[in-house]
Amino acid sequence: MIAAIRMPFALSGTKVGFKTYLFAAATSRGACSPNPGYDVNGVAQLARLLASHSWEYGAAAEAFLELSNSSLSVFGEDPFPGGDVPVVDWEQVDALAYVEPFIRTDSQTLIDGDGAVGDPASLGVSAILIGQTNPVFLAAASRQEDYVVNVAPRAWNGAISQRNNTPELWADFMYMAPPFLAYYAVATSNTSLLQLTIDQCGLYRQILQANTTAQQRSLQGLWEHIIGPQDTQPQLWSTGNAWVAAGMARVLATTIKWRETACWQPQQNLLTGWIKEIIDGAMGDSSITSDPSTGLLRNILNDTSWFGETSGTALLASVVYRMAVLAPETFSQNGRYIAWADSLRGSIASHVNANGTMAPAVNPLDWGSTIPLTTGSPEGQSFGVLLAAAYRDWGSTPYWVGKITTGPIAVDMSSSWNWKTNITEKSIKKTASPDTGNFPPNVQNAVLFQGPPDDVQVYLYGGITPTINESFPGLQWPTTDQYTLWGFDTNTYVWTQYDIFSTVPQRPSEGAFAEIPELGLAFYMNGMISGSSSLSTGDLGNKTIPLDGMVVIDLKTYTARNISTDSITNGQPRIRGGMIAVPKLGPNGILVTIGGATQNSNSLNLIDMNQVNIFDISAITGNSTGTDDGWYTQIISGNVPQPRVDFCLVLASAPDNSSHNIYMYGGWDPTQDKYYDEVWVLSLPSFVWIQIYQGTAPRYGHSCHVVGNRQMVTVGGLDNANATDNCDWEYMSVAIFDMTEGTVNGWGSVFSANKPPYQVNSQIVTAVGGDLNGSATQLLPQGGWSSTQVANLFTGTNNQTAPVGTSLVSINTPNTTIPNSGNSDNGGVTNSTSTAPPPQTTAATAGKKNYTAAIAGGSAGGVVALILLGFLVQYCMHKPSKRPSSENEQLNTGSKAENEGQESYTKPELGTENSRDILREGRGHAQELFSDIHGVLSEAGGSPMSELRSVGRRKTPVELDAWVVHEKDDSPVSPI
Repeated sequence: MIAAIRMPFALSGTKVGFKTYLFAAATSRGACSPNPGYDVNGVAQLARLLASHSWEYGAAAEAFLELSNSSLSVFGEDPFPGGDVPVVDWEQVDALAYVEPFIRTDSQTLIDGDGAVGDPASLGVSAILIGQTNPVFLAAASRQEDYVVNVAPRAWNGAISQRNNTPELWADFMYMAPPFLAYYAVATSNTSLLQLTIDQCGLYRQILQANTTAQQRSLQGLWEHIIGPQDTQPQLWSTGNAWVAAGMARVLATTIKWRETACWQPQQNLLTGWIKEIIDGAMGDSSITSDPSTGLLRNILNDTSWFGETSGTALLASVVYRMAVLAPETFSQNGRYIAWADSLRGSIASHVNANGTMAPAVNPLDWGSTIPLTTGSPEGQSFGVLLAAAYRDWGSTPYWVGKITTGPIAVDMSSSWNWKTNITEKSIKKTASPDTGNFPPNVQNAVLFQGPPDDVQVYLYGGITPTINESFPGLQWPTTDQYTLWGFDTNTYVWTQYDIFSTVPQRPSEGAFAEIPELGLAFYMNGMISGSSSLSTGDLGNKTIPLDGMVVIDLKTYTARNISTDSITNGQPRIRGGMIAVPKLGPNGILVTIGGATQNSNSLNLIDMNQVNIFDISAITGNSTGTDDGWYTQIISGNVPQPRVDFCLVLASAPDNSSHNIYMYGGWDPTQDKYYDEVWVLSLPSFVWIQIYQGTAPRYGHSCHVVGNRQMVTVGGLDNANATDNCDWEYMSVAIFDMTEGTVNGWGSVFSANKPPYQVNSQIVTAVGGDLNGSATQLLPQGGWSSTQVANLFTGTNNQTAPVGTSLVSINTPNTTIPNSGNSDNGGVTNSTSTAPPPQTTAATAGKKNYTAAIAGGSAGGVVALILLGFLVQYCMHKPSKRPSSENEQLNTGSKAENEGQESYTKPELGTENSRDILREGRGHAQELFSDIHGVLSEAGGSPMSELRSVGRRKTPVELDAWVVHEKDDSPVSPI
């Protein structure tokens, strides 16, 4: 599962005829055996037998819930389905059946707490779950909440007392009351109560966090046990600190997984930081905190005279495993936390006897006793169960830490899946090229090309090095731009570098791209370079230089050239737009460029959607009968989409090829802070825009691909520029749209490998005529062809009012060589010649090349490789029940992203040396990147975007890093 993952910098593509992949450079912690090393059932049985006090019943109930019914605990995958506490048959839930007899339903508190405020609340989660079908228990939970919040004494700062007769704070309280209050907040849809709960954690920390001495600075962050007028225990009790950290972890999990608070990033950061303080303190100086003879944490962490004991050790270790899933960007960065927890777990395993007794343990009724308890501590036994459950959940849930991902992820798309339940993924370890010893770069805003159908490789081109978090352990600094093209063998997982530096010396990003795999040709138009593009561009800092021209890469010969785009851009290179190949139009196919923007001075200028540019590929393969550069413009009349950037495009042609339909999804307008949840179709050759879907869940910076005959899968993206504002209905980072069904049943969660072939959407049929199988009757743009060249390309004549049809000329077998062009800007390249299969010339397809391989994201032969590589970012966890629509919840699109000021500049072409000279000599004026946009993203298969920036925010892992969770083989997934 990819839980609320954002993949705004993803590079996606497909590999037809080979093994199926979702390809993502990922940092994986791998997988581990879920066996904790001891008999957890024996430990649990003793916990059941020994419990006799309120808090012991509560701790045991939580332990049994996490062990036997983990999906119901707040650490489960979806503990609040639909945003609510689940309704269960409580008699069939071991934990609830166990604790139910101890819960009082006729008093103000759930059980006699022996003068404690928090201890009875430890049964509160169980009471709420039982109360979903028995209102008596829910009413009892309500009285318990009222007692804790409104009746109990308070300390001077407002912290709720643990004792009912005087304001006295105990560390134990943190495991008993706050998790209950947080859970009750969900049950009553009370976000204010959840905020109060988090506030209480901070108020307790204000009083109980110890002021360590200079000699024990490594213990800073640990809490004292008790502060109050009747009793003060300033010792740094290991079990007390474990109670605190474990309680706050449960509050954190509740906050993350309840959809009403899933994007409370500041609060989640606070809780994560407070937990980290305690873990860091316990880890600080093992010569003080740990007993070398047992490997266990000492009962009093700052006193070397104390024995090591199992209770605090087990619970603190369990917290690390929980936090490694909840906040892996903090607790899984370099493995030291997990290594520490593993060591403690190993020590616990060696101190569990054949009867399940964990010893030595602190006496929970006399924690100051220097005599270890060897018969088993009731709470300590429960802690052993909690450790086993946390370790199991961590070990059996593969995940990849977000931000800079460092290895591919493979997803099988040869069989059907539902992204809500059973999408399967595997991680692939990234290796160095055997030829050069270099590792593939970590890049964003790049592109992944499918390559020729008979080629086992996919190809990574361009991009910039992500530098959003320089503390990330997988950070890779910009590399040389000598090797801007990389191949990845999908059979052997071997990476190969290809040198096209002499003709295309830049590593571009944010350009538009497309390919025709059957011809082995890939195209990359315009874009830019920045300080993160390569070693040679570091002096640019936050400035950028736009790049003119279109790079054409021959993926059969690994050569490239650059052709001019000046005739359509007028010297204003474009960024963040889209380009798509239509291989069945023109002698060798055409490219269609859509939208995007130019930047100059202080403005971002969006390109109107009332015209598109067309490139005749035969202009570079030698088949063109024209004398121009192959670039044309077609004007579009009628209703058109609003200008936008960062959308995605896919192509679906009618069964009889009478129409070729370019689907455009999403995008946004940064100049007006508009975000689009729309699907538009530009149908060719009529050149008419048709809107077939409009919703309320915007998306931009994503990629999309045709899979399963007629489905469009989208990957990643964001819903607004200030990405932490909102949660994402695409909590698996993918969505499925049936292009035939469209508005009515278009969006769903199921990818079907056996969908029927594409038929024309009914709304398209209404606009262009014909039927579901084609037979389009609108074969001419409204107002005619914009030029004789366009008319000739589509009709074979210069008649600007002639429709596409029987007038089409028969096209010769195309030559797929990129000719040597001695007068090109780059000196030309000499490429080998290959011949594509001859075109069909039947009436239905006259003039259209016979193209059977899929475009990037397409499918052929029943086996598809969907590949994603790049920079993964998660801003918030969210798991709502369904995609928002006009009939249900509206999605707030957040705060406005401001445009960045940009200076004028000199525009180098992609394949010229003058741009390198400008960098060396410091000449020209480079563009400034946006300075205030928090989430500006890159997209593959559609529109690249600029680097995510964080302005005026701390660049810390807790605040900026994100985590990505992937499931689900039922077995753990290990790196390959």
